[in-house]
Amino acid sequence: MDSQGKSYDPSQPTGGSSAETPKAAESSRQVAATSPASAPGGRAVLNRSASQTLGRWNMTMLALTVLIFGTLCYTLYDQSQTKKALEAQIKKADDAIAAAVKRLDESGDKIVELRSDIDIIQKFSGIRQQEARTLALRLKQDQEKSFSQLNSQIARKADTVQLSELRQEAENKLGAVTTDVTTVKGDVTTVKTEIASTRQDLQNTRRELLDVHEQLRSQVAKNYGELADLKRKGERDYIEFTIGKKNSFQKVGDINLALKKTNPKKQRYDILVTVDDNQLEKKDRMANEPVQFLVGKDRLRYELVVFTVGKDRIAGYLSTPKDRKLGAERPQ
Repeated sequence: MDSQGKSYDPSQPTGGSSAETPKAAESSRQVAATSPASAPGGRAVLNRSASQTLGRWNMTMLALTVLIFGTLCYTLYDQSQTKKALEAQIKKADDAIAAAVKRLDESGDKIVELRSDIDIIQKFSGIRQQEARTLALRLKQDQEKSFSQLNSQIARKADTVQLSELRQEAENKLGAVTTDVTTVKGDVTTVKTEIASTRQDLQNTRRELLDVHEQLRSQVAKNYGELADLKRKGERDYIEFTIGKKNSFQKVGDINLALKKTNPKKQRYDILVTVDDNQLEKKDRMANEPVQFLVGKDRLRYELVVFTVGKDRIAGYLSTPKDRKLGAERPQ
């Protein structure tokens, strides 16, 4: 309450501000009426905007999920194809190794046969040496027996003529025995020489077999690149071929070939070769395995190699001697 007895209200404006109060209140109401939150549809607009933003976010997440799933499926498919390709390469390498092992086993069988021949020769040599020793011992025993008989006869006969005859007879027998012993020694020496020569021949043959084996392995092309290398060497003539139809002869060089059967999984095939009006059937042959046969009167050695075996189709090359006179295995 003031000095004039009026009560004081803090909420009422004081002094000259009483006239401005209605205008300020009206302005505040207008501002409140124009704000989006206080408008009738303001909250609906905000909810719709939030719903649209949430929908776009969900679509983005769905697109990312589909992209990640597709990438994962492609990666798994690519790994599966790579695995199959590696398995096929490993299988092909295993087949090539099996073919090489088979050829080495065949060479080993030949070496075993040579060893068997050596054993027989050694046994034969042992028998001859035993016979020589037995004969020498028997001759020695006969000689001692003859000397003993001569000494007995000399002791009984004192006549000079008989003694001279007996001495001459003893010398003749001794000379015969010495000749026999010399002959036996010569036979033993001859046998030893023959055995040594046979051993040397067997060793040379074994080395030649090994050399031929290594040479054949180095002269077989397993693909077109290796075939081009062989052609550049110029040691033989090489004729490429592709046979794509069964039971139909195709001319390759101066021979005819006909495909009979193929097994792509095992890389094996059967083929019919017509040479000099004769038909040679080669069954169950493996890829990269050289197939050799003789052609013509001069017996020229031809070599057939197939390095691709497909379904009803094979591809490879035919190798022939470049110089027919030098390549002939029968003398001209």
